[in-house]
Amino acid sequence: MTIVVELLLIFETFSVEYKRYKMGDPRKGSLIGEAEMGNVADKINELRVREAKVAEMGGAKAVAKQHETGKMTARERLLHFFD
Repeated sequence: MTIVVELLLIFETFSVEYKRYKMGDPRKGSLIGEAEMGNVADKINELRVREAKVAEMGGAKAVAKQHETGKMTARERLLHFFD
């Protein structure tokens, strides 16, 4: 075998073993452990909180101030553009 083929075989073996280590061995019945699922749920909740904060667009005062100057918010402009 050439060195390239040998390296590819080593990399492929390492890749499969790494995936089993990282994701869990599917032969054991669970790909992701319960502890990891808890972490995922926490991250999803954190993203939902951040998404809600972004949706506020700086708060009602900031939106009112922009409307007072005769401007639309970025979301309003996009909605108007795609309407």
